[in-house]
Amino acid sequence: MLQFRNNYMQGLNENVIEELIELIGESNKAELEKKWTQIKILELELNLRKSRKELMLNNSKRQLKPIHAFPILKLGTGVCL
Repeated sequence: MLQFRNNYMQGLNENVIEELIELIGESNKAELEKKWTQIKILELELNLRKSRKELMLNNSKRQLKPIHAFPILKLGTGVCL
């Protein structure tokens, strides 16, 4: 493949070669930008899932607290426990 490219480019004008290289670079840049965008989206989705799991874990911890977390007033004694 490399040999074919070298043979092909030998017959071309330098300006044409520079334009081809620039076009190839731009197409690679567009592909890289697309992949980068996909990676950022996946990263955001993972962070969202992680946040949801942490929120669910925190909510479940709150629900496990004793029902009587506040002092109970016993009727008839006037004393708070």
